[in-house]
Amino acid sequence: MSEQAPGSSVCMTGHVARGEGFCADCVRLRDSIIEGVLDRVEKRRAEETANAARLVSRASTRGGSVMLYADSPRDDLVRWLVWCDPNGLWIDEDVKAAGHAPMSRQECWDMIRLLSDNPQLETEGREYLDAVTNGEEDAA
Repeated sequence: MSEQAPGSSVCMTGHVARGEGFCADCVRLRDSIIEGVLDRVEKRRAEETANAARLVSRASTRGGSVMLYADSPRDDLVRWLVWCDPNGLWIDEDVKAAGHAPMSRQECWDMIRLLSDNPQLETEGREYLDAVTNGEEDAA
């Protein structure tokens, strides 16, 4: 075990530590573990959203939907948004013309999550989705 300097302590692994009780090596290890867990959580969240989006696509009587997966590229996410809500502002050129910045991939996932998690979709299913995508305003 290393000799302790004044104001230091011994971290959980027996290394000399300062401050929060971890040596620099343990802090790096802890941070890499946290980063790995967060990456897995975000990937799982994307998989769940893609599953929900596929269910919405299958529930619709309209064809032409993009099947989404956790690793789908941003362009596919935008195409799904256009398919699900043709009256929305999704295409980069339209978004820029309206004075906004194009959505990031994460923002696309967030919008897909909102659209596919709509409780009305769960209760009214295909009729609601078809009414919204066909522009019937009273359904929304």
